[in-house]
Amino acid sequence: MSSNARVEVDRFDGTGDFSLWKVRMLAHYGVLGLKGILNDEQLLRDPPVIEEEAAVAGRDYHVGDFELPSNVDLIKFEKSEKAKDLIVLNVGNQVLRKIKNCETAAAMWSTLKRLYMETSLPNRIYLQLKFYTYKMTDSRSIDGNVDDFLKLVTDLNNIGVDVTEEVQAILLLSSLYDRYDQLKETLKYGRDTLSLNEVIGAAKSKERELTESGKLSK
Repeated sequence: MSSNARVEVDRFDGTGDFSLWKVRMLAHYGVLGLKGILNDEQLLRDPPVIEEEAAVAGRDYHVGDFELPSNVDLIKFEKSEKAKDLIVLNVGNQVLRKIKNCETAAAMWSTLKRLYMETSLPNRIYLQLKFYTYKMTDSRSIDGNVDDFLKLVTDLNNIGVDVTEEVQAILLLSSLYDRYDQLKETLKYGRDTLSLNEVIGAAKSKERELTESGKLSK
C-alpha cells in the first residue's frame, strides 16, 4: 500500500474505547510500515551521526520553525512526521490539545498511552474486581453482554494483567442469568476443558431457543 493511502479510523475523543482505537491505529501503521517509529523515543535525543548526512555541506535541516540537527536520520524523521500526522488526523480537539507539543510520533504515542491506559494500582484493583465479579445485564442480549465482558479482558491486557481463556470461560458461564442454569450444568460436567467460544456459542443458541419459544422477549 502506498504511504499516501487514506487511513479510516474513528476519531478518539478521549471518552471512547482507547484500546480498540489503538489496535486499529497500529494495524494501519503496520500496513504503512510506520509501526517501528512509535517506539523510537531517542529520535531527537542524542541522535546517531549519519555518515551520509555528515558528508553533506554542514547545514541544519529546517521544518517550518523547527531546526533539525544535521546528524539526525532524515528518513526516520520523515517517518515520524507521517506517523504524527496520522495521530493528529485521528484524535479529537480535546485530545489533540494534550499532545500537540510533542516533537515526535513516539512522544505522542507514549503520552496517549499514559493518559488513557491507566496502570496505577487503584485502577488495576478496580478493573480486576469488576472482571471477577462480572454479571450479565438482563436487559441486554448475549452479544451485548459478551462485548462488555471482552472489553474488560482487553482493558486488563492493556495494563499487563493476563487472564487465561479457561478462566474467562468459567467467569462468563457463571455470569449467565438464572434461566440458563441448565446450560451451566451441561457445560460444567462431562468434559476436561472449557473454551470461551463454547460458552458464547451455547449461550447464543439457548437465547435463540428461548426467543423462538416465546419465553424471552426480543
